[in-house]
Amino acid sequence: MRVAEAGGRIVGLATLSLRYQLGLGGLLACLERVRGGQGRAPGVERALRRETLGRARALGAVRVLKEANRNTPPPRAAQLRARAAAASAEGLPQTA
Repeated sequence: MRVAEAGGRIVGLATLSLRYQLGLGGLLACLERVRGGQGRAPGVERALRRETLGRARALGAVRVLKEANRNTPPPRAAQLRARAAAASAEGLPQTA
């Protein structure tokens, strides 16, 4: 978590999560939230994003997602449950 401060007041916040992803062969960084407070100084969100992404790279992130979970398909288990629910709704026998 990074906090932007001006004049002793918090004017912005950014959170970052890191996880190891086997498919990438390294760390995946997800910029979860970048928010500027009311009455913030101009460029606070941009500066927070730049510094947070720079920190992710310094920690060894192979890839950085600026908008995590956008256009991400549901996990395989959720797909299987949805398919099973649709099949049972149609009156077809369920399989395990």
